[in-house]
Amino acid sequence: MKNKQFYKVYEKSSTNNSNREFNKLCHPVRIRKSISIILSILFMLTSCCSERTTPDKEITRTLTSNERYLVNLYVKIHEFERNLQNNPEELSKKLSQLEKETDSQRIRLTLSELEKDPTKWLAVYNRINKLLTRNSQNPEN
Repeated sequence: MKNKQFYKVYEKSSTNNSNREFNKLCHPVRIRKSISIILSILFMLTSCCSERTTPDKEITRTLTSNERYLVNLYVKIHEFERNLQNNPEELSKKLSQLEKETDSQRIRLTLSELEKDPTKWLAVYNRINKLLTRNSQNPEN
């Protein structure tokens, strides 16, 4: 007899507990919170993905004339250093001559513009890399 009563009480309590848990899960506030959490996670994921495309666009953008000037100057310096590494006197002459021909104001202006938006450096670096790679593959140039 005691066992039967125990089972009846257990059944009622387990049913009540399951109903309570169901009510907790289906409570409108909890549903809204769950939806808002899911939406915020989706928003963060999509924003992260959209930020990844920005550098891709930045890498392939067309350089400004000042940026091209900076890139060409860098490549010239690199070529002088590579070709004249065994002749330091000739290298210093070439570099001082290049320094006299260089528009330092234009270089400063370009550098300050690039520092305002560091992602612009990606296109500059990409162009330098392409030119140096091309020049290293064609040693006669």
